[in-house]
Parts: sequence; C-alpha cells; structure tokens
Amino acid sequence: MHRCALLACVCWLACASPPQADPGGALVWGSVRLVPKEGSDAAPAAYGDRRLQDVERVDYHQPGFAVVFASTGAMGGQGPAALAVETHSGHARFLPTQAVTDLASGVSIQNASETTRVVSAPTAGFVRSLAPGETAHISPRAAGELEIHLLGERTPPAVVFVAPGAFAQVGADGRYQLRGLVPGAAEIRAWHPRLPVSVAQRVELAAGQALELDLEIGVDRAEKHTP
Repeated sequence: MHRCALLACVCWLACASPPQADPGGALVWGSVRLVPKEGSDAAPAAYGDRRLQDVERVDYHQPGFAVVFASTGAMGGQGPAALAVETHSGHARFLPTQAVTDLASGVSIQNASETTRVVSAPTAGFVRSLAPGETAHISPRAAGELEIHLLGERTPPAVVFVAPGAFAQVGADGRYQLRGLVPGAAEIRAWHPRLPVSVAQRVELAAGQALELDLEIGVDRAEKHTP
C-alpha cells in the first residue's frame, strides 16, 4: 500500500514538473484559453437565424484545433504538413481537414482515392491534377491561413495554418510546448480557425531557458491596428 502511494506521488511530481528546454535552444510552454466576447457568455449553442442553423458556435471551454507560433524559427525542421484526399461513403474528403506547417516546410498532399482529383490552393498559386496514389507538394507564398480545395467537388476546403516560424499544435487539454526556439527576441501568438490571432507576447529567450506563457484567444483579445 505504501509502495503504491509512493509511486503515485512520484508520478504526480513528474507530471507537475515544468518541461525542460533542449540543449542550446529555448522553450516556451503554457496553456491556451478561448475567451468569449464580453456580454456573450450566456449565448445559446447555435445561432437563431435560420440561415445559420447549421453553424455551431465556438465552444469556449475547449480550444479544439489551435496553434501557438513564434516569429522566429526553431532548431531543426518539423517537415511538411501531410494531407490526403480519401473517399468516404462515395464522397471525396480531406484528412485531416485542419493542419499546421511553416513557410519553409509547406504541405504534402496525396491522392489516396481511386479517382483522379484536381487540387487547388489559390493563394499559393497551385492547381494540379493528381492521379490515384500521386503526391504533390504545395509551397505557401505567405504566412497565414491556406485553403486547399478539391475542384468539382462539394467537399469543404482543408485549412492549413502557415506559421512564419516555429509552431506547436495545442493539445486537447489546452497545453502547448514550443521547443527548440532560437535564443533571442521573439513574438509568441496563438491562432484558432474561428477567432482572430491573439495579441503578440514579446519575449527575450536565452539558451536553455524554459519560459511559461499562457495565452488567450478571443475577439476582445485581438491586436488593435490603428491607421
């Protein structure tokens, strides 16, 4: 009994310990919280307008797919985001429907269906017919949201967030770790597909440093741009 309690205590302490930075690099870690617009806390789960009856409101209790990214790069690349076109119940679809990459890595897309598909990413100047089993690479031209379409299909586009530098996908628990950051000045932001990009948090990182930084995403938490 005492041994089990000791093991449980050790596991708890290990989980509660802050993460350590990789040798030579810096680490930024913490949580991401979605914040509803002031006065909308008690909003219903769906919109009252019939034209929007199939549109669900943002669940502010769970971030879902979200990304934390830095203005600077990381030590070592993460490789391109991998998407596939598959057929389900006779309809073509993207898997996954959301992904993240950076400007240098781009997107790898494979036609895993049994039919030739035409894939288009307008903002990247990409349009190509992919035979079954064929793979192509999409090179983004700018950071931000990149939509990838299946021409001639009613399939919703896949959305890939293109980070300007290092990035990390937020976990289901709302936690993130940006590892291997190049030491120096950096701006840290968070992105969510349904909300504005968060306010930039400016940090100065040293080699071996592990900095805890919690971020908030919401309409009232977006950067204000003045003309």
